[in-house]
Amino acid sequence: MSDSTPNKASGCSIFFTLTVVLGLVIAFLIVQNFLQPEKPESATKMVDDTRLNKINAYEDENTLYSKQIVSFHEDNNSSIEATMENIVLEYQSNSKTKQSIDP
Repeated sequence: MSDSTPNKASGCSIFFTLTVVLGLVIAFLIVQNFLQPEKPESATKMVDDTRLNKINAYEDENTLYSKQIVSFHEDNNSSIEATMENIVLEYQSNSKTKQSIDP
């Protein structure tokens, strides 16, 4: 028949299980470290200088563009103002001639 005495876990199997788990964890960490991408290199002085030059060029271009926009609007506003003044003068002269015609 069957043996009725309880079987106890041997310390050897627990040791091998822990050894295998520890080996798998170490292998996982090594593979993860190997597959991890490299850190990007920091910007060099040449790259920094190039960026500063581009920023300065952009600021100069932006200032010039803003001045052109302001100039355009000033020209349009002055031409509209001149036109409005001519219309006012024309209406004033027309109203004076009508007043002189009417007794």
